[in-house]
Amino acid sequence: MELARLTPSLGWTDGVEALLQFWLGSERTVGAEALACVRLLRGRGHPCFPGTNPERHRAACVGNEMGLADHFDEIYASSALGHAKPSGEFFQAATDRIGSGDVFLVGDTIANGHAAKAFGWKALHYRDPRDLPQILDAAGPR
Repeated sequence: MELARLTPSLGWTDGVEALLQFWLGSERTVGAEALACVRLLRGRGHPCFPGTNPERHRAACVGNEMGLADHFDEIYASSALGHAKPSGEFFQAATDRIGSGDVFLVGDTIANGHAAKAFGWKALHYRDPRDLPQILDAAGPR
């Protein structure tokens, strides 16, 4: 169905372009503590790759407009990989790009952590910035 025909049923009257701008502009906050943790991990030699499940427009916004591409080695979006977390196909596609080695998922969804472990990755559940010291300790030096 075309989005222009669907928006009135959602109660949105400002048009498709305004809806897309609203949607892409929402949830644009990235925790400074989390980015500091990423900087420390990368400084220790750990490559960092966020895995995310948005569709392609939102994925581009996350990487480019929000600037996350500047903080990570690469972003693995399900829309680009063709598979979403927590599927094994997502983890296989990400592993194919990362290469072999110790892969560690830090995720905010328990199901994704279980799937990563089932695929042979290590995983920690991230709830809030208080978990960051545990993440740094678990990663250790490279």
